[in-house]
Amino acid sequence: MKGKKPDSIAGVDLGTTNSVITLFKGGRPEAAENPEGSVITPSIVLMGKNGPIVGETAHSMAAIQADRTVREVKRMMGEDVDAYTDPDTGKGYSPVEISSFIIRHLVEYAQEYFGCEIDAVVITVPAYFKDAQREATKLAGEKAGVVVPRVINEPTAALMAYCYGKRSGMEDGIYAVIDLGGGTMDCTLAYVTDGEIKIVSTHGSRRLGGTDYTRLIYNLVLGRLKDEAGVELDPGDPSDAAELFSVWEKCEGAKRLLSKLESSPINVMAKGGQVSFELSRKEFEDMTKDKTQEIRDNCVQAIEQAGTSPEKLDGVVLVGGATRMPRILQMIEDLCGEGVPVFKDISTDLAVANGAAICGYQLSEGSAGVIPVQKVTESATFDIGVAARNVDDPDPTRFVIRRIIRKGTEIPCEATKKFGMDSNGAEDAAARLIIAEGADGQDYREEKDKIQEFSLEGLPASDNPREPRLEVTIKVDESGIIACRARDLKSGKEIENTVQRKAL
Repeated sequence: MKGKKPDSIAGVDLGTTNSVITLFKGGRPEAAENPEGSVITPSIVLMGKNGPIVGETAHSMAAIQADRTVREVKRMMGEDVDAYTDPDTGKGYSPVEISSFIIRHLVEYAQEYFGCEIDAVVITVPAYFKDAQREATKLAGEKAGVVVPRVINEPTAALMAYCYGKRSGMEDGIYAVIDLGGGTMDCTLAYVTDGEIKIVSTHGSRRLGGTDYTRLIYNLVLGRLKDEAGVELDPGDPSDAAELFSVWEKCEGAKRLLSKLESSPINVMAKGGQVSFELSRKEFEDMTKDKTQEIRDNCVQAIEQAGTSPEKLDGVVLVGGATRMPRILQMIEDLCGEGVPVFKDISTDLAVANGAAICGYQLSEGSAGVIPVQKVTESATFDIGVAARNVDDPDPTRFVIRRIIRKGTEIPCEATKKFGMDSNGAEDAAARLIIAEGADGQDYREEKDKIQEFSLEGLPASDNPREPRLEVTIKVDESGIIACRARDLKSGKEIENTVQRKAL
């Protein structure tokens, strides 16, 4: 495809629990129906002996083949783990590979539904996704056989959908987008003006979503099975997988019912035992209050980072199926007051995918003058810098983060900073460079802050560790993906874009 833009760039909302694929067609974004006639496809993969089965069919078969079923793979993206290991062959499948099966399935049925070839997709990610997770998402699309010209933040995509639709009452101003999906949550603040969306702040959690609310009901049911029926189900025992899956499905159903009714019956049978009880909405909200408080805290932090206050917002846009829970709506009203409008007239399940399709159309030929939003300005989600040791620190193992790019900086962006080098007089020295995410001056924690690491080898000795020797440049592209370059000022040796991520 070199030398030409893709003709059909679809939008993919690759969700923790469900996924959607859309295409800008006939002057508007349209979601493709899957073979079962729904525009919502479960993000579930059944690793069958004849190949992967994806979506509703996998969901239906999971009850009897739970040990071959992969769910919530989005939460594993960017991690050096196997999302699934074949019990017969021992072959492991990475989160990227499992996600690629989902994307391939989406593209195949979308091509049939729309009657055209889809050769590229814009994929959405939570605004709070780190670099490795964004890279992994992009690679999953490429492994699925399509070009990924852009990875776009979910809140930005949702705002594009609203701005395109010119929804009634959404005037120029500052808006909070609360994105609460199955597995992730973030709150993004953006200025919306005629023709432009400017992201100013984001805060959230990569492990907080509707699934965590379901899990609390699930844990309650498992505890009652053990205490009242003497039945203990072991998540680590493959023979219990089918019954655990059945329990989970009933808990998920109860959570959804509690968004509509004041109580939900729960009746579960396993290994000859049974528990049956009524769960009220109040009990559910009490048992999940810590999760709701965490969501509120993330919203407050994002609003404060934007330099405003909740009651001054011009509106709140809801994204993600978990925002349907009444307690979330109440929390927003309590936080912002009744005078701040809540926008949810575009389906919370489709707004992100619709925005991705609009972005895809903008990237293809012929969109000028058709799409109202002609400029989208994203910002860096984290402070990005280098883990370095202070020369005067008596602890040689302690590193702190020295920021190069500030959180909230408009992207794409590039910045450079110089550092000293301590080679202890050794010739042919090496500089260990650790690119990290975190606030300036905070202690570096490898398991949490590390983005990537590389070495610049064969350098002349350093006589003075305080003397600037290493010039480090960090770039962040339109998709929020990070690239680095390091140069030794004494020898001129440099290294660029060396990224080693086993998880990919």
